[in-house]
Amino acid sequence: MFGKHTQFDGWDLAGAQSSQSFFDDLDAMLQIPDNPTTSSAQRAYHQIAPTLEESRLNQTFDLLPEGALFVDATGKIARVNRQILSALNHLEERLLGKHFLDLISESDPLKPLTLEELFATDLSANILMNLRAARGETIMVSLNARRLICEESLVLEGYLITVQEFI
Repeated sequence: MFGKHTQFDGWDLAGAQSSQSFFDDLDAMLQIPDNPTTSSAQRAYHQIAPTLEESRLNQTFDLLPEGALFVDATGKIARVNRQILSALNHLEERLLGKHFLDLISESDPLKPLTLEELFATDLSANILMNLRAARGETIMVSLNARRLICEESLVLEGYLITVQEFI
């Protein structure tokens, strides 16, 4: 399998090549969890894997250097990170479920637009906008928005909006 070399990055492959259980374990990890030959440990892994992926996504989202919001297809804010909360002096509970357009200042020329008009392309970049902070002050920002389209149904699921700069 690996020629004369019996070690690869510190792994002893000589024993692995002769051990059928090594390959059985690898094969089993690729099986569908409902397969009767799948062990309980492998089923548990398949159940926890999405949770681990979600946890990594959440951590990545929270660690973004810019402010970020997930907005659903109806325009309601579904997720925010710490940077946007601190920039707008908002509590998460007050932003979640609120319509994104309600964050735009009344004095902003973009206020009368819908989300579809505001983010007319799959990636809209460097949109200058005045957002309303929690205490009523206006904060000028430059933001980017990406449409989130379901790959299977090709239906708009929402938008990922990132605030690149607080001006």
